[in-house]
Amino acid sequence: MPFTNRRLVLALLLTVILAGACSESGTNPPPPPPGPGALAGSIYQRLNPELPLEGAELSWGGASAQSGADGSYTLSPDATGSDSLRVSLDGFVGESRWVTLGEDDQQHSFTLLPYDTVPPPAPLAFGAATEDGQFLRLTWTAPADSSDLAGYWLTKSPGDPQAQRFDISVNSWLDLGVSFGRDYSYRLSSVDASGNLSAPLEVVDAVNAPPVPSFLEFLPTGDYGHVNLRWNANDEDDFAFYRLYRRDGGLSADSLNTLVYSTANAGDTLFTDTG
Repeated sequence: MPFTNRRLVLALLLTVILAGACSESGTNPPPPPPGPGALAGSIYQRLNPELPLEGAELSWGGASAQSGADGSYTLSPDATGSDSLRVSLDGFVGESRWVTLGEDDQQHSFTLLPYDTVPPPAPLAFGAATEDGQFLRLTWTAPADSSDLAGYWLTKSPGDPQAQRFDISVNSWLDLGVSFGRDYSYRLSSVDASGNLSAPLEVVDAVNAPPVPSFLEFLPTGDYGHVNLRWNANDEDDFAFYRLYRRDGGLSADSLNTLVYSTANAGDTLFTDTG
């Protein structure tokens, strides 16, 4: 081997050995972080394949782009991270996907569907009635055409400003958060798969306090530590139950805080307290 060639081979071997030694000793600088990737993909229209796909707006992480004539697109954000990838075209809407952009390019394809702006039919037979003498039961039935129905949307006033969302299979709700003698207004709408709401139905109702049992009296008893109580029976049609409370403690007790008797029989008007 000529001397010059031997010198070149030795130089190459020395370079490889030195590079390996630096790597093993951990003195190499860390590799640069991967640069931002790109989001690429295509859109297509399943229901109307003849529809031009050019000009669809796509956005992710502050970056936006328009699709080409064949529906293809490329987004080049300035930073990595996670965001919702959205696509829209005049008169149509695509999916929104949560995408994490990392080291590699990512392909995402979308199906465009026509906007649904037609509200569903309203529910039927919306009403309210007192239940157990202290709650309000709301009931309704599904509209005749429920092919696109996704559920129901209920709001209450006064009360929690957050609307209640019910599945399509639900047709009643018991409101436990009501007070005697106060009017409550409820508005119920149907909601379809696209989020459109029907015209609301409204009902106003209140839980009226029942008449107070009359002529409550103590009866004499020969048993020490026993107290007999008697009152006149209530005769209203919607009678639910009697509840008898006792105040425990001395005269400083704030309220009648101990339930000692409950009955759903309007004729049970005698009670002996043995406690």
